[in-house]
Amino acid sequence: MAMNPGYGQFGGAPPPQHMGGVPPAQNFGAPPLPGAGVTYEFNDFENQSIARVGSRAKTCGVISLAIGILGVLAGILMIVVVIIGAANDGAITAAPAIVISTVLPLSIVNLVVGLSLRGAGQSLVEVTTTQGNDVQHMMTSLGRLKTAFQLETIMAAVAFVLGIILGIAFRSGS
Repeated sequence: MAMNPGYGQFGGAPPPQHMGGVPPAQNFGAPPLPGAGVTYEFNDFENQSIARVGSRAKTCGVISLAIGILGVLAGILMIVVVIIGAANDGAITAAPAIVISTVLPLSIVNLVVGLSLRGAGQSLVEVTTTQGNDVQHMMTSLGRLKTAFQLETIMAAVAFVLGIILGIAFRSGS
């Protein structure tokens, strides 16, 4: 019976080469030991990949901001329509109420997430444009990206609940 030897075993294939031929850090994310003085610089391929992700995160952030701004403007316009309608004949139509209760909360989510994604994308781009401390910059960037995703999750849940509350409030008010 023939055995298929694994990496690093006697007579087996050599271990896989990592990107750039540099093995991963053993204590990734841990603070460096005093006096260690070891730094890692991403190579050109890695920098290009990181820069593309950063650029796309920034683009998503700008799109999210634009959608958020348009939605907030639509929500404000609908609030004005409701106020004018209530002042003239006291009737609140369903369309402005629906826009206010759905579009406005989600637009606020888009604004917050857009700002957060732009910041995370900028941090990723900065990893590729600085020398020294690439791992530290990358960890900062990943932390900002994690925060952006957490904000989106929390804000979407809040917007959902707020939309239900506003929908019920407008429904009972008409």
